[in-house]
Amino acid sequence: MDKKIKYLSTILFDYFVINQRYYAIQRLGDYEAKKQFINSVTIERMLNTKDSFLCYQEDFNKIKWICFDFDINKEVRNQENFDEIESSLYIELINEISKLTNLLYEKKINYLVEYSGNRGIHIWILFDNKLTRQEGAIIFEKILLESNLFLDIKKFSLDKYPKSRNSSNKTDKGTGVKIPLSFNIWAILVT
Repeated sequence: MDKKIKYLSTILFDYFVINQRYYAIQRLGDYEAKKQFINSVTIERMLNTKDSFLCYQEDFNKIKWICFDFDINKEVRNQENFDEIESSLYIELINEISKLTNLLYEKKINYLVEYSGNRGIHIWILFDNKLTRQEGAIIFEKILLESNLFLDIKKFSLDKYPKSRNSSNKTDKGTGVKIPLSFNIWAILVT
């Protein structure tokens, strides 16, 4: 098992970490940013201890991936009857997401689907070469437009990574996303 975790840690690091100076760990539900070096050994340790962690998307305007982060809205999840409607909500969400994944399949664009561990689903598109944030945002917008996706905003939301073509706060790290295989504390507490 240790060799498999070590191998997965290397893969996760190679594909998802562009900014090696920052990461964040989930503590009591919120993510705590760390200005520390991250490498495959850091990821291996976090996988072994079942931490939920995120990596930051950007390194001085360069990115390796884009992510469509679909969620069931918190207000809907907090409804008293959520247990009764949860399955139908996920079916509705997956039906809409399938418009996006069908487009990606037709265009021969490889993607990764991941249950986010809390309220939704991530669709990741990884790039062979680094792109600028602007190029990533343009690709994201084009795919979203061509997919003809329609989300009922009363029930669902879509977080975009990158969030926009230009950084509003001029950081060197962009925004963070929980990387695949890390454990979301809310999913563990709910279970």
